[in-house]
Amino acid sequence: MNDLTDLKDAWAAPDPPSPSARLAARAALQREIDAARAPAPVPRRRRVRLGWLAGGTAVAATAAVAVAMALGSTPPTQPQQPGGQASGPPASELSGPQVLLNAAVVAQSQPASTGAYWHVIEQVPGPESPKPMHTLNGWSSRDGMHYGMSEGDPGAYRYRMDVGFSAGASLLTLEQLERLPTDPDALKAWMTDSYLHPYQHPGRERPVEDIPPGELSIRVADGLSRLLWTVPTPPAVRSAALRALATMPNVTNLGNTDDGQVLRLTFEPPAADKFPGGKLPPGSGQITLVIDPETSMLVSWTDYQGTIKVLKAAWTNDAPKIIPIPTR
Repeated sequence: MNDLTDLKDAWAAPDPPSPSARLAARAALQREIDAARAPAPVPRRRRVRLGWLAGGTAVAATAAVAVAMALGSTPPTQPQQPGGQASGPPASELSGPQVLLNAAVVAQSQPASTGAYWHVIEQVPGPESPKPMHTLNGWSSRDGMHYGMSEGDPGAYRYRMDVGFSAGASLLTLEQLERLPTDPDALKAWMTDSYLHPYQHPGRERPVEDIPPGELSIRVADGLSRLLWTVPTPPAVRSAALRALATMPNVTNLGNTDDGQVLRLTFEPPAADKFPGGKLPPGSGQITLVIDPETSMLVSWTDYQGTIKVLKAAWTNDAPKIIPIPTR
């Protein structure tokens, strides 16, 4: 048995956390808080108080789910500013990983919610050039059915796509999605294995993509970041995804905008021969996130293909107006 196999077994049937696991998780969390602090410039004869930062910790994969559930069941005890924002320096003065770790603290403190449909409203680039943004509404029912409505449509069409919730290259049930690891290292390991050995429903297997080793890191970051809005992950999993993203190399805080804090994750660019004319487009090997530090919500997501603005990602009990796909 290897660690990833053990992790999968634990993920499938997690044991309830013991009191000692809760204490160990809390102590380990505090150790990473201390380790994650980046030194701030200190002027002479002036004392600068550094705010604490919260994150996750590396826990052995075989115990990751049990320990992480302990973290998810106990709200953070660190002091917070009004609105649930972690105390400390302004986000504009933090490193990229620190911004993500602070957002993870806020995400962890959010109450769990549920509903009949996971409703996402996005503004995405259109097919025209230059690309104007247009609005898409998407609904996913609890059984994994998907419905979509573009700007100007009279209602929502059922998508002709596999039933389930996408996580990395895997397709999960809602129950499986909610049981994803809540430890950042365990979640990153799960996401990595998802691209190498995707979970698929029996009888509905799809071809497994052969991912070049140099592209695996950006795929994992892509998968982790999409857990923040495309699917209804619970607060503890969202927090783990943010903490896992904070461990990625080359996370840069580009400053703040009216929408939130801008973070760029830089990776090895893909092979140029994948693109027309053998030329890498601008933004290759990069993912840019805009995160609202007060709510931990993802505001926009950008890669070389363009920007997705996230206007809403939440449960709702309001059903879409479903209409049949027109026949031609």
